[in-house]
Amino acid sequence: MPFNNALSGLRRIRNTLRAVSLVARSRWLKTGVDFASLPHCGGRVTLACTANGKITIGKGVSFSANVVIVARGGCIRIGDNSHFGEGAIVVCRDRIDIGSDALIAEYVVIRDQDHALDSDPVRSAGFTTAPIVIEDNVWLAAKSTVLKGVHIGGGAVVAAHALVNKSVAARTIVAGVPAKKIGSR
Repeated sequence: MPFNNALSGLRRIRNTLRAVSLVARSRWLKTGVDFASLPHCGGRVTLACTANGKITIGKGVSFSANVVIVARGGCIRIGDNSHFGEGAIVVCRDRIDIGSDALIAEYVVIRDQDHALDSDPVRSAGFTTAPIVIEDNVWLAAKSTVLKGVHIGGGAVVAAHALVNKSVAARTIVAGVPAKKIGSR
């Protein structure tokens, strides 16, 4: 029992040091990142703000290893007590709001932009953007993708591997490519 308590204490210290390191790297290297409190970090987390982008992180937020959150001129807001699973990616050029108590599982992708298709080469055409809103208590299951202009209502569930390209009503369960309603909760 004493060994387990000591091990638990060491894990808490390690996670605190990771969170402090994240905050230090974010504030030193990347302006535009604000924390309501130290997030819990399970491994390397990348936060990047370019072109006057801004990231605001609420209280009690946790990140697993290899999470990448990038604000390229846009604003990302993450509500209190939300969790990001390993390898989750959030990229923003406009606005992404993620509510409180959101569960963003492993390898979820959230992007509020697409490449514009009105000129060649495509990589020089710029981007089309639209805000994303993910309300409170939403679960995005593993490897799901949320695209620009989507609004996901509170309490909704997005199944694993789903592609969400249209808005989802509150307390709705969606699955598939593209995502379609399969139930309610």
